[in-house]
Amino acid sequence: MPGELLQQRLCGHCVINPAAFDSCTAVFLYEAPVSRLIAQFKYEANFAYGRVLATLLLGKFIKHYTVLTCSNYDPDFPQQLIPVPLHPRRLRTRGFNQANEIARTISKKTGIPVNNNLVFRTKDTVAQSQLGASKRIENLRYAFEMTQAAKEKYPEHVAIIDDVITTTSTVSAIARLLKSIGIRRVDVWALARATRNQ
Repeated sequence: MPGELLQQRLCGHCVINPAAFDSCTAVFLYEAPVSRLIAQFKYEANFAYGRVLATLLLGKFIKHYTVLTCSNYDPDFPQQLIPVPLHPRRLRTRGFNQANEIARTISKKTGIPVNNNLVFRTKDTVAQSQLGASKRIENLRYAFEMTQAAKEKYPEHVAIIDDVITTTSTVSAIARLLKSIGIRRVDVWALARATRNQ
């Protein structure tokens, strides 16, 4: 059964400190050549690389929820896609939000709407990649908020979309916020997952 398999994959840390989200899936490990492709997409606005990577994530995304539907194990596709938001200052500098571009690719093929108005970033944090694991949680304290309208009307099941997952601090902070207003299920999807020594 899928639930039993999931339990077997949990590490000791995750058993003691359960994650705020319900599942976390990445297509690749964050290593060459994928890391270079993501960097080109994210920092050099190479949208062709971004679309290829997002399309590969899309295939896994659709297969995942289709298999769950066939097995009658929590079959719902997410009702909304929530890209990890950038602070407005960083968005102006970069010119686009890479998580939003990934979410748009998924949305075009699945019809699941992208919601950029549910969670917003209030704190222009230091890039998580520049910090050690212990500093990342503090860096994200009070970094995200929700609109009042979002608290009054929200979906039951959402998927957070990001480019790279490192310690899961960012997506955990967002997932806790989403769960605090009553969202039942929060899944996380990313292009790549960093290894423990990164």
